[in-house]
Amino acid sequence: MRPVTTIEEIGWGLEKIKGLKKGLLTNFFLDAARTQLWLNLGLVRSAEIGETVFLFRRNQGFWNLFFISTSLESLEKDLDTLQSDNTNEVFVVDLLGKEEILSVRDTFFRLGFKEYTALFRMSRTADLPAGKDVPDERLVYADSEDAAAILSLFQEHFDPLCEQVPLQEEISAWIGQKQLIVYRGDKRGIGGFLIFEQTGKTSYLRYWFVHPDHREKGIGSKLIYRFFRESDSSKRQLFWVIGTNRNAIKRYEHYGFEKEPFYDYILINFDKKYEGENN
Repeated sequence: MRPVTTIEEIGWGLEKIKGLKKGLLTNFFLDAARTQLWLNLGLVRSAEIGETVFLFRRNQGFWNLFFISTSLESLEKDLDTLQSDNTNEVFVVDLLGKEEILSVRDTFFRLGFKEYTALFRMSRTADLPAGKDVPDERLVYADSEDAAAILSLFQEHFDPLCEQVPLQEEISAWIGQKQLIVYRGDKRGIGGFLIFEQTGKTSYLRYWFVHPDHREKGIGSKLIYRFFRESDSSKRQLFWVIGTNRNAIKRYEHYGFEKEPFYDYILINFDKKYEGENN
């Protein structure tokens, strides 16, 4: 692996694979702001093997693995070489798509990767429910003083292997853009939070969290209706949910979300079971 310091280097790798004119297969979809942050923090590495460029993002004890390849056959051959050269590294790969992504998943299975968990996308196109967004002075935009506490909640309650725990800098950016809502309890304690982003006419619910000590108090519904109001100019709201979390799925369906046939399979190259909520 070699360090990557600029987005241009990633672009060169992509163009090199395209230049072979043998096809393009990838799980790397550029988010310029996030990728630049990773680069600034020195978190990105790359390796070129055969007809595949691999990208690695250092995370909490593992590497998020991305690939840019010409075909399934090339990916399988080059991934086998990568693993042989890095036997002590832990790789986590996200495979997003519809049914056609299953052939890519099976390629990773053949090389010893295991399915850690799988998510699917849910979306909603209904209008804001009338009369449901009840004002509450405890429901406010987060401020800079909340950033450390929110990061601590992520580190304590979220699984970095499948829930994309953000960096402190990302949390601060959401706060600055007024995309992070908190339910403030006593003594500035945070009973829950919600993070969203809107692109065009689509509003993306990134995180919706209520602290375990404050559940069954209606905080979750206050947060989600605030999200609907913040997204009132959007035509569609969507988010990802872990497929085995049946309680969460029922809640989301209650608010008008429906399942889409679009999946995110999370695979790891060692045998570890997902220990999150499964009921």
